[in-house]
Amino acid sequence: DPISNIIWSPKSDYIAYFTGVETDKHELRKVSINGMENSLIVNTAGNYYPRFWGSDDSILVNTWDNKGFNVMLKVPSSGGDLKPICGGDSVLSTISGNLTHALELPDGKSILICNNLAAGRGEIFVQTHNKRTLIYSGPAQSNIGRPVYSNSGHILFPLTTRTNPLPVIWAIPFDPSSLKISGNPFLIARNADQISVSGNGMLFYIEQENYSKGVQLVLLSRSGKLLKNISQPQLEIFSPAVSP
Repeated sequence: DPISNIIWSPKSDYIAYFTGVETDKHELRKVSINGMENSLIVNTAGNYYPRFWGSDDSILVNTWDNKGFNVMLKVPSSGGDLKPICGGDSVLSTISGNLTHALELPDGKSILICNNLAAGRGEIFVQTHNKRTLIYSGPAQSNIGRPVYSNSGHILFPLTTRTNPLPVIWAIPFDPSSLKISGNPFLIARNADQISVSGNGMLFYIEQENYSKGVQLVLLSRSGKLLKNISQPQLEIFSPAVSP
């Protein structure tokens, strides 16, 4: 069965994942890192993707309603029913767009959410109970990758735009006590994506190459010496093969 959306527990001793058993039957499961325990958390009839495992030992998932809005729920990691993340009977289902990134902030009660609107604009906001605060709205024709929170008091995120298709990492000063931005966004790194920040503030990212100049097919000798260029540079070249 296909497995997707793998997430770690806060203590890194379990992994939760989503799997499809049949067309209309799916499972959210967890497995211990030694592989000795693999247990069911909840059965679902649709796609309920886990986003993060919270400090309260519950797992936040999201799905979509029949109007195309994102619905966010949580379930105890020990198993149980899917319940609204804000408590009560109403679910958070007022987010339209491509909600693919959500993570817990240090207070354990607030969620940092990234949403890319169908109209072509990325947004980052903080959700606490039934209050949602927009902290960043990207320019037109932009897309925001997975944001992360740094203990240095910043939110970092990769941003691509129509005029700059290679991602650029930006940082926003952020006060976790007031849940508000405390300064203007500033540039961290160009051509960089897939960011992660360690507990002591060390930033890791994958550097993206700029292939706008194209790639060249060449003929090499067995010793690695360049013999000649073959044809002209191309935007992309995959899987070259020699005729018989």
